[in-house]
Amino acid sequence: TIDDTTVIRSKVRITDHDLFGQMTNSRYNAFLEIARTDWLIKTGTEPLLKRKGLTLRIRQESGQFLKALRAPTPFKVNTKLVERGPDSLTFKAYFIRKDHICATFETQAFLENSAGETVDIDSAIA
Repeated sequence: TIDDTTVIRSKVRITDHDLFGQMTNSRYNAFLEIARTDWLIKTGTEPLLKRKGLTLRIRQESGQFLKALRAPTPFKVNTKLVERGPDSLTFKAYFIRKDHICATFETQAFLENSAGETVDIDSAIA
């Protein structure tokens, strides 16, 4: 259901690092995109949006880094829809290593139709 928390699992690779040995911001963003896509598919939202010709667009994203993720550490990303406004969806993602939260991100997104117009969330996901 749309209220489910989804989980992806991965591992930090040496190529994910910056000069300081920490996973780069671009890799965090890539994993956030994978986690959101996973959420869309597992909750059944993706086929619904596709049928209606709608696209999920990112309005803003913010993050807090608490602990470094370094190779070859396995980690998971838990993603959950935390707020459903009239024209936006807000997701929370937690990067977790060994049961410790290493980073949190909040993403606000909106739905857009093929004409580039923002769509009402309730009518789109009903």
